[in-house]
Amino acid sequence: MQLAHNWANWENTRHSYELMARYVFPKFQQLNDNREASLNWARDNRPEFMGQAMMAVGSRVAQHVEKKGSENIRPEILAAMGLDKKADAAE
Repeated sequence: MQLAHNWANWENTRHSYELMARYVFPKFQQLNDNREASLNWARDNRPEFMGQAMMAVGSRVAQHVEKKGSENIRPEILAAMGLDKKADAAE
């Protein structure tokens, strides 16, 4: 099958070929099915992943505060965790 017809300049024709190869052919050849399924799975599970990540970070910050104190933790982080320097200093 020949797509060339010399009606457009070579750069436009080449760009058209690139678009076909990038978007059209993979769709009809089902080459992106696994990729799309993976992206959908990640999107659908994002709330759980973000919750787990936030819990892990919070746990690690709490461990750090317990072990080394809160001197080098930003006040807004301590406030978000329900910790503040006054409570830390009272201990």
